[in-house]
Amino acid sequence: MAARTGASVGVAVTITILGMLCLGLFVLSMVFYGNASKAEQEKTQLKAEAESFIKGTEREREGVRRALTQANDERKSVVDYLLTQMRESMTLAAGPGSADLTASGLREQIVTLGGGEGDSLVGMVRDRDTTIDDLGTRLSQAETDRQEALTQLAAEAARVAEIESEFAIAGDIMGDDVGTMRADLKGVWQRVADLETEMNGRVDRIQGDADSEQRRLRTTIAEQRSELTVLQAQLARLRGKNPSDRPHPLAEEALADAEVRRVDPVAREVVLSIGRGEKVILGMTFAIFNDATDIRPDRVTGVYPRGKAVVEVTQINDGFSTARIIEESRGNPIVKGDVAANAVYDPNKTYKFLVYGNFDVDGDGVATPLEGEDLKALVQRWGGDLTTEITGDLDFVVLGEKPVLGPEPTTGSPVEIVEEYLRRKRIIERYDQLFDTATTTAIPVLNENRLRTLIGDFPG
Repeated sequence: MAARTGASVGVAVTITILGMLCLGLFVLSMVFYGNASKAEQEKTQLKAEAESFIKGTEREREGVRRALTQANDERKSVVDYLLTQMRESMTLAAGPGSADLTASGLREQIVTLGGGEGDSLVGMVRDRDTTIDDLGTRLSQAETDRQEALTQLAAEAARVAEIESEFAIAGDIMGDDVGTMRADLKGVWQRVADLETEMNGRVDRIQGDADSEQRRLRTTIAEQRSELTVLQAQLARLRGKNPSDRPHPLAEEALADAEVRRVDPVAREVVLSIGRGEKVILGMTFAIFNDATDIRPDRVTGVYPRGKAVVEVTQINDGFSTARIIEESRGNPIVKGDVAANAVYDPNKTYKFLVYGNFDVDGDGVATPLEGEDLKALVQRWGGDLTTEITGDLDFVVLGEKPVLGPEPTTGSPVEIVEEYLRRKRIIERYDQLFDTATTTAIPVLNENRLRTLIGDFPG
């Protein structure tokens, strides 16, 4: 009984010890598990912190491994090594006090210094060195040029000093000459005054001579008019006292040279009743009228009416000619039976014209003698002859606008004005003489409008 009891106690003790051991083991396991969890958390945290400094994929880069090796050689961490390198680089790039400068700050300074966003500091320094070298070369050349300019300046200063010396001497000489010239000038002024007095006397004499010449010319004109009257009387006696026996120009109806035989309004052509046998020439123009009696001047104004059309000969045949219509009045077309007229056309003769005076050929409202030459050329172009004197075979006198004489010069007027007055006076006297002689001898007097109307050549 006692033995059995002792065994039971031993078993109980053993079980108790085992239970305590199990409990202790459980407690130790819990402690170890807690420590392991904490260690895993710390490992994860450390790994995250390490990732913030360097990624796992970046560890194998050549630059990272080289930086790690150099950091180990200097017994530094990679971060400390890189920070030290960056601070030293910023100090070298931007100078003392710039160790904490960032890359963006350095880039801003580069831009401020004139560089671009992508320019490097070393590149800028090299460009500046190149620029400095170039400027140094240019400075050296400029210094050489300056020295040469200084040399030339010194030579020029010496030459100026010599010129100033010579100028001073010349000034003294000129001062003496000016004094002499002043004295001479006074004499010249006196001679000019004497010459002016003499010229005024000559002008007075010329004016007197002009007045005498004018009186002589008036006397001569009166005598010539008297002689003309006598000659006209003799001419009247020779012709007979009956006015119907006096020669008269042909009636204006006789100026109708052809008749319109056919009209082609589509082709704008007409057929005239004159051809090669009537000596028609290419390019000749004719004024077209309804009837020959229409070719009459206005009784009040003396202006000839415009023809209702103008035609130009383009083809010549035996017995007829073809002409193109170059101008036609609206509402008054050319019809068969109309007449054509050209003052300088006659198949049997060449008309002779005397053209004198001022004309306004270009239609600018200003009549000039020069435009009278244009009118003469127009007459010659259509086959007419020109003359400067009224003769027995003269057919027409064409007079332009009568020149304006202006007021008579007063005593003391310049010689040029007196001569111009006398010239204009002679032109007007010639104009009046031609008109009086033409009307007395029954030669037709035309103005530019009448001539152009009869020729068939209208301005514009």
